[in-house]
Amino acid sequence: MTGLFISEMMTKIFAYGFAFCGKDSYIKSPWNILDFLIVASATISVIFSNIDLGFIKSLRVLRVLRPLRLIAKHRGLRLAISALFNSLPNIGNLLLIMLFVIFMVAILCITLFSGTFWSCKFDHLLNMVDYVWLYGITNRYECLMFGGEWVNKDFNYDNLVQAMLSLISTQSTEGWVDNMWVMISITAPEM
Repeated sequence: MTGLFISEMMTKIFAYGFAFCGKDSYIKSPWNILDFLIVASATISVIFSNIDLGFIKSLRVLRVLRPLRLIAKHRGLRLAISALFNSLPNIGNLLLIMLFVIFMVAILCITLFSGTFWSCKFDHLLNMVDYVWLYGITNRYECLMFGGEWVNKDFNYDNLVQAMLSLISTQSTEGWVDNMWVMISITAPEM
């Protein structure tokens, strides 16, 4: 892709001239300046790929701005983008309402489930899982006595920030299955 961008840039430079060929010169257009920066940073990062050039590689993020040139040329896209920007305040209001609902449910989850996601973990002994099942290790003291490690789950409801993160991850359906099985194992009656 860098080669294609370089060939596009060189074609434009040959067609329009670089800087001193009138008002249509390549470097006089803001979009072409953006393209030049993108191609230059990509070329430098390809040439010096063995050297860590974090700042130069971060300039490649500017490639995201290339499709904005289409907006300047097409009336329909300008209309769609302006409608999107006009709807942002209403989307912000909806976001605040959703965060308030998540906040309220997080307080309820803290009340119901605070401190219940801690469990005993045995990485070094495989047969200790049977002890957890048979002897019912339920507190930190028993876990440490059997040589385990008392750990908390990634998604828990011990404080407000963790509770809100757990609820948001569940709503986004990313990792919600693990959270569901932990909740089932905690809230289900003993069989």
